[in-house]
Amino acid sequence: MHKEVKRVELDKRTDMVAILDAFCADKAIRVLERDGKPVAALISMEDFERLLLLGPLPQEVRSAIVASGGWKDNDLEADSLIDKIYRWRHESPPGEPVTS
Repeated sequence: MHKEVKRVELDKRTDMVAILDAFCADKAIRVLERDGKPVAALISMEDFERLLLLGPLPQEVRSAIVASGGWKDNDLEADSLIDKIYRWRHESPPGEPVTS
């Protein structure tokens, strides 16, 4: 079962209370966008708890990425990112050990 997804463009005049009221009325997922790019999603607490407790299924993950336009139009160069992460690890001193 696919749920309806509505897109909401955010700007300084966006009435978030009105968006929340509309969400409570129809329970349709809202993808909040800024400058045409998705930045957050408004989902029901039931969906949120299910994702936290059960973890998303692979198909759900793919669907979420497609719905949000994940990685679209990003000039992500994986090799360059990996090189930077390793460089940053060596440039910064180790932190204090984690204790429980």
